[in-house]
Amino acid sequence: MKLAVLSFNDYQRYFRRGWCEAAEESGTQTLYVHWGKQIDFLRRGEIQTSLPGDAPIGDVAGKIREFAQGDRMCIVDSMAFHCVHKAFPLRRNLRDSIWIYDVFDYFFYDSTGKILLMKKIKDGLNRMMADKVMVLSQNLIEVYPSAFHLDNASHLQPAGKKGGPRKSDAVLASFDARFDYGLMADLAELLPDFAFHFHGWIKDDSAKIKSALDELTARRSNVVYHGPYSNAELDELLNDYDIGLLPYVQNHVLTRYVNPDKLYHYLCKGMEVVATPIPQAQTMRDKIHLAGGAREFAQKLRAIAENGLALNDGRFHLSNNWRTRWREFLSFVER
Repeated sequence: MKLAVLSFNDYQRYFRRGWCEAAEESGTQTLYVHWGKQIDFLRRGEIQTSLPGDAPIGDVAGKIREFAQGDRMCIVDSMAFHCVHKAFPLRRNLRDSIWIYDVFDYFFYDSTGKILLMKKIKDGLNRMMADKVMVLSQNLIEVYPSAFHLDNASHLQPAGKKGGPRKSDAVLASFDARFDYGLMADLAELLPDFAFHFHGWIKDDSAKIKSALDELTARRSNVVYHGPYSNAELDELLNDYDIGLLPYVQNHVLTRYVNPDKLYHYLCKGMEVVATPIPQAQTMRDKIHLAGGAREFAQKLRAIAENGLALNDGRFHLSNNWRTRWREFLSFVER
């Protein structure tokens, strides 16, 4: 069997990049199809060939068949609702493949009216064409009862021996409506001797979100926004921190089904983690410090930095790496 992953994300930003690499390491040849302004076909992060973005679907199918060389294909559709009108005819061209609908988030978000109706139609088409459905969050089983749960993971490992936790905290995020800006503003005020370093993307280059970040960093001198990062930079980037934060909004549809890769990066790196009690964090409460508001965050951070409070035993990476996830995926496909 060979693997093809269809995605609208650049390979370097694909959150399961380590999973693709684990597949290759195990002997499963993997083709990454980046469906952007043009269609790039990559092996191990290197573009092998490309097609125009409006190329006939038959040509795209031909490139995948050429890669397969007669072997059976497993195709993971990670394009969500972005290219359903292209994925559907591609599936018809590749009927002999195993087609997996990858539900890596709650794609409906907080949509209503006509937008929600269109998303439901696209979701229905994705389900119809798929042999199997795979979800990233265990909670999404509520929405896709017959799906397989393939958990998140990280390529990181603990940094090794170090001193006590520093009062310099990492906040990895995709800055969007899930991020609790008010909580972070209050926390920065409560802990003026702590520094909070933000790393991540502003969703869709939103002017509203950029304004919220600018206001926060202007009001609080101990909050610094460093801009986007790449997965390749994470290992070195997180060496500067011992504590990672996940300040997501609570009791909201936007965070009910999210399974943030940031939690896995922090924990695999050996860091202590403080998070709001969103459902995913609650399932990991034996490893994560939960805090419902700024004052509780402040208490937990002081206890970690000054009194040695710890939940992470440094072994999380042993079972939450991409090699493990690849083996789990194979058992799912072979059912």
